[in-house]
Amino acid sequence: MAQRGKQTAKKPAARPEAVLGSNRTAARSKPAAAGLDRGSAGDRERDDLKAALNAATARIQALEAAQTQVANRIGWMIEALQTLKDEVR
Repeated sequence: MAQRGKQTAKKPAARPEAVLGSNRTAARSKPAAAGLDRGSAGDRERDDLKAALNAATARIQALEAAQTQVANRIGWMIEALQTLKDEVR
């Protein structure tokens, strides 16, 4: 049986220092006002998520109420059918 030769994993090519350096300086040179925009965007997103959560909670409550009504109706129908069955005998 033939044996495989030893395989080595290839290492990814190193990024040039110029690219690394430009990313670092670009991150430092952003104005402080950009942080304010991110904060207000975060506030808007939080408010949107709260509204979506409240809507989902209300929907869940409505579905649970409907499920309870359906279960009650099924129970009443079973009782009515059992009563009819007992009367026929």
